[in-house]
Amino acid sequence: MEKNYVLLDEDISERCLCGALMHELNRQLEQNGCNNYFADIEFNRSNQRIKQLSNDDGFVNNILPDIIVYSRSKETPDNLLVLEMKKSSANQ
Repeated sequence: MEKNYVLLDEDISERCLCGALMHELNRQLEQNGCNNYFADIEFNRSNQRIKQLSNDDGFVNNILPDIIVYSRSKETPDNLLVLEMKKSSANQ
């Protein structure tokens, strides 16, 4: 938190904040032995492949998250965390 405080204190773009958080998540995953899982930003925003998540009722949702922590389809469960980030200064 200390080394990234300047990013929070300044009016830095959401994309930059996502990148800093992705870096920290990957560091934590590695330190905690979750070597088959990765944090990626802006997953599938620039191509036609869409990540899908099923809810408890079996309904499938297409997602384009800011950050996703997942195994890149190598483990079950694949998706551990999906984040959509918004700065407090973002338009409502």
